Amino acid sequence: MAKIAGRLDVACGLSERRDGGLEQVSSGLPLAFERDYLAAAWVDDPWVPISASWKINRCESSEVLLPHDTLYRTAFYNDLLRPNGLRELVGGWVHKSDDAWVSFWAMPPADRRNVTKVVGGAIDRLMPHVSRAAHITRRLALAETLGDSLHDRFDRAGIGVFVFDRTRRLVCHNRLADELLRSGTFLRRAGATITTTRTRDASLLRATIDAALGKRIQKTPRAFQLSGREGSPSPLVIAAIPLASRSSAHFLARGPAALLLASVPTRRWNHASVDDALAAAYGLTPAEARVAAIVGSGLAPRAAAEELGITVGTARFQLKRVYAKLDVEGQRGLVSVVSALQHFAGLSSQ
Repeated sequence: MAKIAGRLDVACGLSERRDGGLEQVSSGLPLAFERDYLAAAWVDDPWVPISASWKINRCESSEVLLPHDTLYRTAFYNDLLRPNGLRELVGGWVHKSDDAWVSFWAMPPADRRNVTKVVGGAIDRLMPHVSRAAHITRRLALAETLGDSLHDRFDRAGIGVFVFDRTRRLVCHNRLADELLRSGTFLRRAGATITTTRTRDASLLRATIDAALGKRIQKTPRAFQLSGREGSPSPLVIAAIPLASRSSAHFLARGPAALLLASVPTRRWNHASVDDALAAAYGLTPAEARVAAIVGSGLAPRAAAEELGITVGTARFQLKRVYAKLDVEGQRGLVSVVSALQHFAGLSSQ
């Protein structure tokens, strides 16, 4: 960004607007302008409301939205732009969603009125690249945030967690899973994936992961006990559940993925964490997780509503969101996921 600003003699920035505020990375802006803009003035920016119709990855000039004679009459221009030697902006949106809008822009100094078209052309060619970079950055940040939540929740419950993409490549794992791999008692690395320490159990582990990935595998148990090397104190309990594309993207996996759970032999599964497992793996709210756990146990939505003390309408609304997040078709798909977690819980508590 600094190279772009220096080469074009402009200020450049990447801004992310949310309901609660503005985050901005910029180069070349006067410090006084940036301080005042980030503090409060961005709320009154006259360009933002009328730029909502701009297309993604296209560069436009603010003069198209707000003619100069109109801009010059605004307090935004007279109190902020003019004192800092700024006049207009070229740029556009690189990301729009319900929770945030991200823009990439440049502001030539007011005395360089002839460079706007040149700057606009350069920024226009950069927009697709900036859009991809912003998308990757957002995915990385989201993965880190949700990954930390996943790791913390399962670490507290004493559960090792492995996430595999559709090729059975290991995408990420938590601290307890790393301990299991390092010990080599039950599991070990095998190239880009993992396998069992005992060769005879490797096919069962592969089949369990493949079944969670949606492959048609006959007679695969929802959960099973895995014996370790000779002298290991107790078996390791294994289960796998599917992750829809929506959830797997949080962990940088493309398309459907599988979440493999492994109970650490020296710890105990916390029965309250069937809800926690659903919330951590699929991004459910606590209320959604409670409904999902009950309906996934086989009860009807009406019975779940009575048990939770909520209306049937609320239960059905929450279930609709649960089905979307898990990418399952109704209660049958939810039962498959929840029953795997319950089998896992039962074996882990023996």
